[in-house]
Amino acid sequence: MIRRIPIFGCTLVVSLVLFWVGPAVAQSCPHATLQIQTQQTVDARAICEAAEPLAQRNLRVLVYLTDQRAASEEAWYDLIDRAEIEAGFRDPNRADSYARNGVTLAASTDTSTLWGINATFGENLFDSRADLGFDQIRSQIRPLLQAGQPTQALTTGLTRIYEFNYPASPFRHLLPIGGVGLVGGGGWVMWNKRKRRQKLATHIKALQSRVATLMLACDQLLPAGDPTQMMHYQLFSLLGGEQAPGLAQQLREWLSQARAALDQAFGLQDHLNRQSDNLGGDTLTQLEELVKSWEALYVSVIGSQPQILNLSEEQLQTLLSPLQYLPANGPKTALQQQLDTLQQQLQATPLKVELMYPSPNQIESQSILDLVYQVDALLHRVETAATTAPAALSQLQGQYQSLAPRIPSEFPFDRQRLLIQIDRQIRVAQNALDRDQPLVCLDACDTGQQLLEGSLALVQTHADWLGTSNLIEKFRFEGYRLPQLDPDFQAIDHSQTQIGGLIASGPASALPAAVKTWSRAIQSLREQAESIVGLHKSNLTTLEQIRSELAGLESQWQKLSRVLPKGNRDLMQAQQLLESLTLERIPAIEQQNSLEEQDFAGARATLDSAAAALNSIHTALSRAENEMVSRSQGNTNVVVVNTGSKHSGSSFRSSSSRSSSSHSSSSRSSGESSSGGSSRRSSGGGSSRRR
Repeated sequence: MIRRIPIFGCTLVVSLVLFWVGPAVAQSCPHATLQIQTQQTVDARAICEAAEPLAQRNLRVLVYLTDQRAASEEAWYDLIDRAEIEAGFRDPNRADSYARNGVTLAASTDTSTLWGINATFGENLFDSRADLGFDQIRSQIRPLLQAGQPTQALTTGLTRIYEFNYPASPFRHLLPIGGVGLVGGGGWVMWNKRKRRQKLATHIKALQSRVATLMLACDQLLPAGDPTQMMHYQLFSLLGGEQAPGLAQQLREWLSQARAALDQAFGLQDHLNRQSDNLGGDTLTQLEELVKSWEALYVSVIGSQPQILNLSEEQLQTLLSPLQYLPANGPKTALQQQLDTLQQQLQATPLKVELMYPSPNQIESQSILDLVYQVDALLHRVETAATTAPAALSQLQGQYQSLAPRIPSEFPFDRQRLLIQIDRQIRVAQNALDRDQPLVCLDACDTGQQLLEGSLALVQTHADWLGTSNLIEKFRFEGYRLPQLDPDFQAIDHSQTQIGGLIASGPASALPAAVKTWSRAIQSLREQAESIVGLHKSNLTTLEQIRSELAGLESQWQKLSRVLPKGNRDLMQAQQLLESLTLERIPAIEQQNSLEEQDFAGARATLDSAAAALNSIHTALSRAENEMVSRSQGNTNVVVVNTGSKHSGSSFRSSSSRSSSSHSSSSRSSGESSSGGSSRRSSGGGSSRRR
């Protein structure tokens, strides 16, 4: 009996075409049989060493690595079967006769399918931890294969199989002291739990302290009531920020949002403080949950953005007590006294804490300090506007001068209107600078910069559009009709209309996003066209390969038919399939893949069907060849004909990398269940399970 567990508990079969690439090359290893068939660099010695612990447990280990892409899960299993037969782990003359103490770790470097990583376990390992938990091991192997690290993937798989089946005892360091070790084991567990409780309780106290300090500081920065009375707004006014009404409105909104978030945090803090009054009566699980709750509150205050998490203690204190925005030699004001007091309070205790259960995405909305950070950036903009505005205007003017020559004459949009929009913002910025309004100047420069960047992206995307249009015209000239591209053309037309409206009436801030949408539509159009043409050409290549393979199989069949009886079932099956391919399927493929019909996806599906038929012919002729050999050994009068077969036990591989599950699918034909769960085949002794 063999049990095969499809990946993710279901069978997903994608019919691709598979060529035989020859037997795997066995690598010399005293602890395992290594069959490595890959172009990637593999450290066979490291893999051999990883297999040694399993070998010391009297297990036979086979490691199989290939670059082949199996057309389906069933085809992948066939590859593993052949590797196991070649290694002597499986008897080809029995339905299932896998080594009782065998372990196979098989993997493909092609990770584009859901299959390609499996283990086979002999009867001695049925229902072992590795047998039942191989999905977890597989999840550790796949990322390493995807990263191009086959050695680490295989050594990890072998190591984890061993660790699953033979976990180290937590009391192994107590064993040398004999009976005392057994008595002390329970004490060691209790000591470990007590140590864990102390660590959790200490962490909770640290979180309470940090959260309390942070929230009290925020409470002073963001007092309830009118946001214009808060310290940040007072600093904003002192710096002259109210000359920009838009910035003033934005600041009031951020301060109000921060205060609302702080009020919610205070409510949660009260609740957690009550839960933390008596930690001695809580279980370990309760303490862990309490830690998670405190850490969630901490993150809701400090946030999860790198620009805040990476701040040092001193930088965090500065963020919460922004004294730097006050004049250095000015008179002592009430605002400065408040900020001085706040700074002293913050310096008295640490603010940061390392999380036990870090979860960067545990809050969806902005944290309190996220908003404070934005407010600080706004204050910095106001403070430095007098020096940054002239530089921003000069940069915009220079870029504008270089833009006009880059816009082609056949530009599909209002070229003059686009330039006028940018020129208008330059004039607004210059007038504001002349009137000593640097913030207004910066706002105009920002708008002009958005238009300029959108224009540059527009010019580049237009060039991409011309290139894609020329490519599609070339394809059509070659005879491709490409009706599948109509939705992409419609999306492109819509994007061009939207961009034209933005150039005419704004807003400028929406132009870059609209250009990106247009660019994505062009890219999609190009990829669709190349995919269709590529599929047609791939089908032609695969068809020629099938014809070549078919000719070899016909020759093999003819040689075998001269030796074996006419009623041989395998030869009859092979003959029927050969005739079906020659008279039906290949002509159908030629018609479907022609430029007259252009049913390229249908041709791919028929190619997959033809490939499956070729594999069946391979199997039938291999059985017939085995029968011929048996007859020759049992009867010295039988003349053995050299069939010249080099396909026995092989499967057909397509050179096309474009065939996918969207073109075709096939079902298992071996009599094995594929409806989810496990699949079985009859046992001939020494059965196996494949995970």
